[in-house]
Amino acid sequence: MTRILILEDDESAARSLTEGLEGVPHEVTVVKNSYKGLKPTKGTVFDIVIAGINVPEDDGVETVLAIRWNLHQYSKLIAISGEGSTSSSDYMHVAKTLGISRVIEKPVDMDALRGAVEELHGASKN
Repeated sequence: MTRILILEDDESAARSLTEGLEGVPHEVTVVKNSYKGLKPTKGTVFDIVIAGINVPEDDGVETVLAIRWNLHQYSKLIAISGEGSTSSSDYMHVAKTLGISRVIEKPVDMDALRGAVEELHGASKN
């Protein structure tokens, strides 16, 4: 079973992401997208972290750095980028530097999200 952490500031979006993962054997934990929201998850091992990187009250890059280097350094990361804010190719350049495995733009294509989760979880087993 895949252990997934979803960091999302919008409750409706978090619910949509959780529902979109139906059909993938998983256990999901949802927290508000911020460094403070991550603290209770310290010590918990997640296979995959799905995080919004363009949120109004938080620096998504700072959160990704906290995930990568402080709390969940071995998790695969999927970044959800804000609609039209920055191109996917720009994010992919930054993503490689930050250790992000995939960038998915809003509105989220749930088939692409499920595919990324299945692929990354399979890669983490090897």
